[in-house]
Amino acid sequence: MKYPHWNYLLSLDSDLYEISRFVEINKDNYKTYSLEFTRLFLAACSEIDVVAKLFCERIQPGGLKKIQGKRGFPNMNDYCKIITGNNRNLHKMEINLPRYEINLFPWSEFESQKPPS
Repeated sequence: MKYPHWNYLLSLDSDLYEISRFVEINKDNYKTYSLEFTRLFLAACSEIDVVAKLFCERIQPGGLKKIQGKRGFPNMNDYCKIITGNNRNLHKMEINLPRYEINLFPWSEFESQKPPS
């Protein structure tokens, strides 16, 4: 498979679309809880972790291994340092979801070297 991460993103997107048939993706519903939302959220976060590691390795080969050798497994704080060192404007990236009338800045906290909340 040439683009497994893209195909997985499309799968997650499809899942979100199916969920939205039952609970509209809207700011009024942000506090809605369901096991399906939790499953989708954990799957998306896991994929972000995988892709961030790959991105870090491409930016700074061996950089995460140095961190891993010092204190165990690298985390989002470590990814943030490597990624923002090479992509200083990542925190300005905007994601538009016109169907839901939502605009997000998922990496805005990277500006202050913090992981996304």
